[in-house]
Amino acid sequence: MAFCPLKSLHILCVLYSLCISYPIYAANENAKSLQAVFSETPLSVDGDLREPVWKNAAPAANFIQKELIEGDPATEQTEVRVVYDKDNVYIGILCFDTNPAAIIHNEMERDVDLISDDHFTIVLDTFNSHRSGYYFEINPNGARHDGFVYSGELTNPNWDGVWDAEAKITETGWSAEIMIPFKTLKFPNSTDQIWGINFKRVIRRKNEEVLWSSWRRDDGLFQLAKMGTLTGIRDITKGRMIQLQPYVLAGAEKENGDSDREFRYGLDISYPLTTDLTFDITTYTDFAQVETDKEQINLTRFSLYYPEKRDFFLESAEIYDFDTGYFEKVFHSRRIGISPEREQVPIIGGVNFSGRTGPYSIGVLNIQTDEKGIYPETNYSVVRIKRDVLEKSRVGMIATNLYDSDKHENRTLGFDFFYQTNKFLQNKNFAVRGDVTGSFTDGRHDDNLFGRVFIDYPNDLIDSFWEIYHVGEQFNPEIGFITRTGIRRVNGAVRYYPRPHVPCVNKLIFKPLGIDYMSDMDGVMQERTLTYWPFGILTTSDDLIRFEIEDKYDFVQEEFGIFGESILPGKYHWTGYGVFVQTNRSRPVSFEMQTQTGSFYHGDRDYIEALCTYKLNRYASASAEVDYNNIILDNNHFITREYGGRLRLNLSTKLTTSSFLQWNNELREVNMNFRIHYIPDIGSDVYFVYNHLWDEAADFKTKYRTGIVKLSYLFRF
Repeated sequence: MAFCPLKSLHILCVLYSLCISYPIYAANENAKSLQAVFSETPLSVDGDLREPVWKNAAPAANFIQKELIEGDPATEQTEVRVVYDKDNVYIGILCFDTNPAAIIHNEMERDVDLISDDHFTIVLDTFNSHRSGYYFEINPNGARHDGFVYSGELTNPNWDGVWDAEAKITETGWSAEIMIPFKTLKFPNSTDQIWGINFKRVIRRKNEEVLWSSWRRDDGLFQLAKMGTLTGIRDITKGRMIQLQPYVLAGAEKENGDSDREFRYGLDISYPLTTDLTFDITTYTDFAQVETDKEQINLTRFSLYYPEKRDFFLESAEIYDFDTGYFEKVFHSRRIGISPEREQVPIIGGVNFSGRTGPYSIGVLNIQTDEKGIYPETNYSVVRIKRDVLEKSRVGMIATNLYDSDKHENRTLGFDFFYQTNKFLQNKNFAVRGDVTGSFTDGRHDDNLFGRVFIDYPNDLIDSFWEIYHVGEQFNPEIGFITRTGIRRVNGAVRYYPRPHVPCVNKLIFKPLGIDYMSDMDGVMQERTLTYWPFGILTTSDDLIRFEIEDKYDFVQEEFGIFGESILPGKYHWTGYGVFVQTNRSRPVSFEMQTQTGSFYHGDRDYIEALCTYKLNRYASASAEVDYNNIILDNNHFITREYGGRLRLNLSTKLTTSSFLQWNNELREVNMNFRIHYIPDIGSDVYFVYNHLWDEAADFKTKYRTGIVKLSYLFRF
């Protein structure tokens, strides 16, 4: 039966109308609970739990293994206590260890991935909604990482809250204290707070992962419906706190011999209208401290996808998320303030109204950019609304609008639903999501619909997903990202992870089938990729090896170029054979490698991508990466090379440095990005950033360089 976007849109609207009146299921099926204790005075955050009030708080204990042996008691004891005063909630953590000298603690940097270290994570579902929550992570050095979890274990790791923490290694293990101001959190306006809460500890040398609640392999830390409950917090208010964060920036740049000096300033204002709705204003927004994109050589005929890295857009990304699968996005914030050539376009200012009210999540974003070169002044608007339904599900809508000074206009309007349960076939995870979106460009709306249905079965033994979507020929979300239009696509995979009782083996890895099939509107196949993993193994020491087979078909209708070589119109079919290897990242030296050999269009291709990391100690680490292609097309032989290197020197958790160097033989430019980041106080930052670009074709003559100092300070009152 043919896919009908209009009929799907009608059905979705009916479902939306029915669901908004459906009662929300709010019962927590997990019986574990923890009582918070009130302190009359603020606590000192130093990593020691010496204040008498800690002794009055009953601990969360009896952690259970998720890995390596599901259901077994943790091999090391853990105790967690919660205390609060009128302004903050404190979490005290005692991670006992029979061999403190073996604790792995290499990371120091703020917001770095702590997966290679011993670490501890707290999740707080402050609305006890089973749908979203904050997570806070710390390692024995006091390195911190935080984020937001939403929509069935999706995460926004770029959410940055204002909180403080200290940790230290002791004679009995390691301990930590975390202080989270109530002003950082959003929660209901009620006398008695009832929050969902859970904890996870990773003992890295044992590759052991233990949880207080939701420890089964099909569940995990972000299975919010199976969290424990935190009670005892009462009579707190977030208050009408205004948050001001001004910045000043001074620097100089030199491009092609021309020098210029810079001085800029701006201001971000955040004002909570309620305890869970915030109004943010930004003026003369600057992103000079953001790390440079990794350059990529494009071996396809489609646009490359680059992720968002700017804090202003990442902070509330989970509110505006409208997942349309693969890389396709109805809203992709990198379209704002960055040109297609990846150059900054000045942002004059903007507003962001976001948060929750009852069962609704709301986001309203408006940004104004200035004129730059061929790009006119442009206004961008996004409205996103989600409504909680059933136990863990939601429905929602999104609308975007682009209007520039040349009177060009582009709009989109979309509706989506997301159903998820952890009770499928009694205790399995299952989810279905779908969306329909239309675009309107300068009033035109022919063949302009996008529609998608996604079915997910994410479980430990069998992990499978299937999706189908339709992209109309004229679908054009100019604040989004679409690889191609005028297609129908089926994409899916079945992955099988048995766990045999074999020494040194954690699990085996198989993919019996992965398929990505694409046709045009007349049903003519345009692309087809079949992938298989005939065998893979994950060891108990956390080393992974996986063999891969890829069978690909591509119907090329228009000539295009790859690294100066032409791919002529025609039907191409080829097969590649590869292997993927990843070693345990907690070792002083670790590496990751993917390689493939086989045919490629009307020739052959050998490919390797590798990353090697050396951690000298917690203060210094270095990594090197390479992407290499050896390609032969009709007796034309060419090689692509991409090299990158990174050096990190961290003097403390508040003073870190990073150097990134990259080169490829297409651009033939050496690009260096050097950053120093100092955190004088929580929420405030000092950056020194130096960028240098050398032109290899001109004997490595300087093409561009710039150095800036940026200071921002957070005032909260």
